[in-house]
Order: sequence, then structure tokens, then C-alpha cells
Amino acid sequence: MEVLQLSNVLYASFMYHTCFILIPTSWSDSSANF
Repeated sequence: MEVLQLSNVLYASFMYHTCFILIPTSWSDSSANF
């Protein structure tokens, strides 16, 4: 049970960091206009 929970936490952390990196990158072009 703990292994599954740890895997879920790692997956959530991975997705969080992925979005944290990709979203500002995708906004860089539009934010450049401001």
C-alpha cells in the first residue's frame, strides 16, 4: 500500500514539475507582447 502511495506522489510531483516547466514556456511568446 505504501509503495502505491509513494508511486502516486512521485507521479503527481512529476506532472507538477512538467506543467511548471511547459506552461511558462508556452506563454513566453504571448507574454513577450506585454
